[in-house]
Amino acid sequence: MDRKSLTKTFVASGAKTGVVEGATITVEHYTEISLFFRCTAVSGTSPTMDFKVQMSPDGSNWHTVSSVTQITAAVSLAPVQLTNIGKYMRVYAAAPGGSSTPTVTMADIIGVLKN
Repeated sequence: MDRKSLTKTFVASGAKTGVVEGATITVEHYTEISLFFRCTAVSGTSPTMDFKVQMSPDGSNWHTVSSVTQITAAVSLAPVQLTNIGKYMRVYAAAPGGSSTPTVTMADIIGVLKN
């Protein structure tokens, strides 16, 4: 069988100052997902953002399957590889930590889905 891949945007680009709930993506027909996190800027004093990759059987009840390295500076993180795939998936993050109005600007969070 020929493997096919699809690229999806889980979190759109832009400054993140509050809770981030990425798009809910149906992933049940894929066997492998690679997520790429690209942060282009941070501002405020000691800004941080912690992303979690979450799966759900119904799109309502979410559980964390992977935590991403804390983002504290403009960086492209090593991809997060997932092979234990549920029905639905999203990327979630609490509001940025730090002081003086912390902001984390993401280029995007994209996933390459393979079946």
